[in-house]
Amino acid sequence: MTIHQRRVFGMRMGLAMLVAVGVIVSAPLRASDDPLRTGYAGVQYNLLDQQIPVGDDAQPRSVQAVWGWQYNTLLALEARLGYGVSDDEGGLETARVSVDPQWLVGGYLKMGLSYRLPLSPYVLLGHSSVKREVTVAGGDSEDDVASDPSYGMGASIKLNERNALTVEWLQLDDDDNDLTTVNVGYLFRY
Repeated sequence: MTIHQRRVFGMRMGLAMLVAVGVIVSAPLRASDDPLRTGYAGVQYNLLDQQIPVGDDAQPRSVQAVWGWQYNTLLALEARLGYGVSDDEGGLETARVSVDPQWLVGGYLKMGLSYRLPLSPYVLLGHSSVKREVTVAGGDSEDDVASDPSYGMGASIKLNERNALTVEWLQLDDDDNDLTTVNVGYLFRY
């Protein structure tokens, strides 16, 4: 065999092995009798961590409704709409800043391991917007909207074929200051 023939043979063998591994890995997913559940809805409780330029961060709370469409077992599109339920203060002791989230909205591409697994990690890529009321010590108050790309990761813990719990971390990269959320939620697939 010439060097060229060996390279072609090696590439063909590598491709055949890659296809074989793909078939073996995806076989349990196709063998399931459970049909693809394309829709899901849920609710999340959010602990927000609003970065304050000086001093400690504010950690207000919110709740969110979640709606999603599962394209296949690995890929979904998701929309979220939330409302602030509590405010919190941060900053320096001499200059406190109160942050009160008014509403949150976001759209994400959700990619991960199959939602049919007992534990399914995923990543989120999308866009988030948050309207918050910021009050500086002394009474000056203003509404602020942060609307920027966001990303995160999480895991879905399957309870049964239709119900799951979720835990995730999400970051909104605002130009002025970053907003991070830690979310705990419940999903129902239909």
